[in-house]
Amino acid sequence: MTTWVSSADSDASPGVRTDQSLSGQPLPGHCMRTRINIVDGDIENEVGSEFLNSGPYNELREFHLQQVHEGREIIQENLANLQQLFTVLTNTLSEIPGSRARSNPQQVLPPIDSDNP
Repeated sequence: MTTWVSSADSDASPGVRTDQSLSGQPLPGHCMRTRINIVDGDIENEVGSEFLNSGPYNELREFHLQQVHEGREIIQENLANLQQLFTVLTNTLSEIPGSRARSNPQQVLPPIDSDNP
């Protein structure tokens, strides 16, 4: 998730380069970025200097944090939906004559640890 301030004007304002909106990339220090690795559980945050205490965009930090929180909730919901889908798939496979899932459904899908999505 990335939060950055871009300029809609063709005139350059202080700290904003004129090609910023064309390149789709923020200037250094003008973005906040959060990467969530759902496999390893790692979270990386990058906070540009313009979003710090006296920076002109410090009020956007709360917005970014809210978006990260909502993103985590979406990921958790998606994982729960996948778990339900796999359960339905396992049950369907167990109904097929001669299916390995019928003899041992636990071998088809490993259990999901709900405490560590």
